[in-house]
Amino acid sequence: MKKGISPVISILLLILVAIAAGVSAYVWITKYVGESTTGSITSSPYLTCDAVQILPSGGIKLFIRNLGSADIVIDKLYIYYTTPDKKEKIFDYDCLYKVGSMEVLEITIPALDLSVINGTITSIKISSKQGTVFIVPKKIELLTRAKSTYIILKADRNRVNPGVYFHWVGFNYNSGDYELYDNTTNIVQGPYSGRAPILRGINEYTITTSWVPWNQRPIDSPIVIVVNPTQASQDWIFTWHDPHGTFRFYL
Repeated sequence: MKKGISPVISILLLILVAIAAGVSAYVWITKYVGESTTGSITSSPYLTCDAVQILPSGGIKLFIRNLGSADIVIDKLYIYYTTPDKKEKIFDYDCLYKVGSMEVLEITIPALDLSVINGTITSIKISSKQGTVFIVPKKIELLTRAKSTYIILKADRNRVNPGVYFHWVGFNYNSGDYELYDNTTNIVQGPYSGRAPILRGINEYTITTSWVPWNQRPIDSPIVIVVNPTQASQDWIFTWHDPHGTFRFYL
């Protein structure tokens, strides 16, 4: 389906990585879901949740406090939700956070991750080696999440004859869904649609060192999403390698 797509698009569309990761830095608090949570702590006398907040992007931020005398490592979140047809489901969210004694940890779950949830969050379970804690916030209705943010890019298709043939890619920042229109000739083809893959916990990535068909690349997508591992808490550099060279994005 994407056999005729030029690798040039990998360079130009990587701008989207910088844009998407930059938007993730926009985590100012605008609305409390609840000033404090209700519920009970199960199997752990050390962890508690001070508050749950919904972010402008549709993501969620948790404020987790360690009441113990030693560090606690949080390795998984379980998000319980109810679908519109009243079915109960669980979304597993892998993570790795360390919170020191008497410290408060901020955990941000981006809207991109929550886009798989179509319903209302009813509770969240935080898992650690020291036990688990259940959070029962006011119900978070994700069906009415923040309005989707769309980014549209145009990439030149032909280096020999620039300015004639183009690709257009439209990308939904909140869900990761994209549509690609290919103008290899005078006839526009598409849209080719899919969901952009998310790369986590990395500072550097090589898609390929020489040109190969799209279906032979480790990621068969015109768009790649990279999550800033520092959660926008500090300056960060992401390095990308492809057949055209090495590119660094400073965020």
